[in-house]
Amino acid sequence: KVISVAASALTTGNALHVDHNDAATTAVTPTSIHLDFDRSGNAGDGITQEFKGLHVDMADTATSNHANSSVIMTGIDVAVDSANTQGSNHNIGLSVTVTDATTNDGINITTEDGAGSDIKIQSSANPLDYAEITVTGNGVTNFKTVDADNSLANLTFEVDGATDIQSTNNVTIDSSAGTIGIGTDAVDNAINVGTGGNRSVTIGKSGGTSTVSIYSQGGTLELDATNI
Repeated sequence: KVISVAASALTTGNALHVDHNDAATTAVTPTSIHLDFDRSGNAGDGITQEFKGLHVDMADTATSNHANSSVIMTGIDVAVDSANTQGSNHNIGLSVTVTDATTNDGINITTEDGAGSDIKIQSSANPLDYAEITVTGNGVTNFKTVDADNSLANLTFEVDGATDIQSTNNVTIDSSAGTIGIGTDAVDNAINVGTGGNRSVTIGKSGGTSTVSIYSQGGTLELDATNI
């Protein structure tokens, strides 16, 4: 260890504190903490090497917290704030660049299943309005949106290109309190259903009271079948 800091009974304050203030009015590019690591040794046959630029290890080893107590542990807390938006300013909470390896993962997250979410994104207007992404056993993935006051936590995809959904099992679209719409915008493009392969297309409920309406105003309605 080149530098070792021990703080076994710290109740407030900081074990290590860097107070960097900058009042520069000209072009500057300072960095408060810079870790520069370079690996140059060639690993031999069968050798495994693992390096970490920053390792945060926090463990709660208490075994009998009071039932009414509250313990919150945060590995890294980032706060970036600007006093005003005059001119052009851009705040970035986390910037990750990972390149040139056989496998490059920007962020690798492992969260205990069933005890929270893997990613939680909260609204700045109300932290109780949020979206969650959770991955559990077998790779089961769940996207969840929450509106604390209403049911307006809409999910919108704005795709600047094609959208393709491929599934090895069923694909289901359900709505518990609303209409399911396909092609409801005023765009004059075709809607194709079951145009590839030999498929059975079912519309309506057999033996029920479902209503099926087909409109072709000013166009052509074509039915082509060997058995009707």
